[in-house]
Amino acid sequence: MFYEIKQYFSMYYRVCMFVICFIIFFCGALFLGFVLFPFHKIISTSDVLAKKNRASIKKLFIFFCFLMKFLRLIEIEVEKIDKINKLDAAIIVANHPTLLDYIILTAHINDCLCIVKKEIWNNSILKNIVRPAGYMPNNMNPELILKCDNAIEEGSSILIFPQGTRSSLDDQQPIKSERGASQLALRTKTNLLVISIALNMDFLNKSHKWYMPTKQKPKFKIKYEETIHINKFLNNDYPISIQARKLNKLINEKLLRYNS
Repeated sequence: MFYEIKQYFSMYYRVCMFVICFIIFFCGALFLGFVLFPFHKIISTSDVLAKKNRASIKKLFIFFCFLMKFLRLIEIEVEKIDKINKLDAAIIVANHPTLLDYIILTAHINDCLCIVKKEIWNNSILKNIVRPAGYMPNNMNPELILKCDNAIEEGSSILIFPQGTRSSLDDQQPIKSERGASQLALRTKTNLLVISIALNMDFLNKSHKWYMPTKQKPKFKIKYEETIHINKFLNNDYPISIQARKLNKLINEKLLRYNS
């Protein structure tokens, strides 16, 4: 009886604390987009403005991850991410099991840009954060390729979730990633770094809403798995479209392996 009461209290404690955490996160996002970033625009030169804004986003995400761990809402175990921060700029691909993936990865990776959905790019609130940070909308056109190429030359990494959407643990459908990551890697001649995100339960994905209590504390395991060297796919005998299909098939296989 006592154990059941304790478990019930623990479940709804996490729900209440997550509400508080996301209110704090939302307030922090409003502060960045409507106060700090406009202030940065006044005092900073244009060539360092986006990088300074990304550094502020990273600090917010580091604090948010610390807060969730301090409140015993989640656990985060990170392996070999320091290897990514020691490597040259690259395109980072990862599976996408939860709503927190981007936040956790950005908190642990140095100067990370993200390719965002059009809904986020055009959102009345979020656009005031993603645009000043130099993030880019998910439309594969020459302008996007050029911006990514310039960002990589400046030492920034590009984060892409090729799945495009969150996946649940019991989802039996195979991962089908879009070709954006492979096209971008081929056209910028940049290596792909594969990161796996493992979770011990369904949490903040398509089948689990934020208000649903969990019986135990969610545990994230973030790990750098391997590097896909782009030189193996730069073959002038074949058009980029064919090479992109081959590379995309390999990305699918990697993400499926690490998602299972």
